[in-house]
Amino acid sequence: MSKPIYELVNNLPQKNLTVFVLRSLDKVLPGEWENIVGFENTIRQVTGESDAALIEQIGARAIQLYNDKSEGYQRAMWLYQTIDSTGRALGQAALAS
Repeated sequence: MSKPIYELVNNLPQKNLTVFVLRSLDKVLPGEWENIVGFENTIRQVTGESDAALIEQIGARAIQLYNDKSEGYQRAMWLYQTIDSTGRALGQAALAS
């Protein structure tokens, strides 16, 4: 199994090329994109909740769903990470040549 979902969300980048591009696009085509980092922050932003007990329950349910292999979230994360690392390696190879 990969890292726990809360760890993956907590480690999302605050600044990288993707974030820069999305911020730039949001200025050109204004929308509602916001770079939310952190498991608890994401729950607060998505649900609009501020009650700590409810946020904890939502987080526990998210962890439970992620850990249930039949739901497919771990597989989706594996696919994303595989594509991301492949793209990064191709980019580095292109820069090196």
